Amino acid sequence: MRKFNTNQVCNIRHAVNIQATPATKVATRYKSSPSTVRRVASGQSYSDVPMPRAIPGFSNYLAYPDGRIWSVSRNRFIKPVAKGSSSTRYYNLTSNGSRRSMRTDEVTNLIF
Repeated sequence: MRKFNTNQVCNIRHAVNIQATPATKVATRYKSSPSTVRRVASGQSYSDVPMPRAIPGFSNYLAYPDGRIWSVSRNRFIKPVAKGSSSTRYYNLTSNGSRRSMRTDEVTNLIF
């Protein structure tokens, strides 16, 4: 079995589970077998790497363990923005008329 790093595991799970990319196509990209990709995507292998989770109150967003946030409605990762002269990065989230800015570290601490 091929060894994947945490980022590759997240990308495989994202491609198969969220973007519905066939396991055979993902396997070709990572030079692995489709059965290995299916096991990674389902969480049977690499169970120590957390699956993406919904953000409480913002169900149209998924948070990944590495801090990235996927917008289900836009079908893409959203980019963090800087506020003022601070180097701190924030995600601006909206859901059902409510809005919230969350620091990138706040997202991962809240979810994982």
